[in-house]
Amino acid sequence: MTSLDSLTDRHPLAPSHERDHEHAWSTRSRHATSEGWVLYVHCDACGAWRVDAGRDALLPPVAASSVVARPGQE
Repeated sequence: MTSLDSLTDRHPLAPSHERDHEHAWSTRSRHATSEGWVLYVHCDACGAWRVDAGRDALLPPVAASSVVARPGQE
C-alpha cells in the first residue's frame, strides 16, 4: 500500500497527454484518510481528471496520479 508520505514527497507526475491550456482543477470529492486527504479533481475546460493527496491543511495538495482524459479524448 502506498502512504501519503511517498506521494507528497515527490514531484507531480507529467500529464499523460498534451493539452493546449493549463488545467484549472476543481475538487469534486475529498476524503479523509488516516494519513491525510485524497482529492479527486476535475478540469471543466477539457474534462480531464486527477487524484491529489495532501497531509497539511496549510500546504497545497500534490498530484498523486497522472492526468486521465475522458474516453475519446486521448
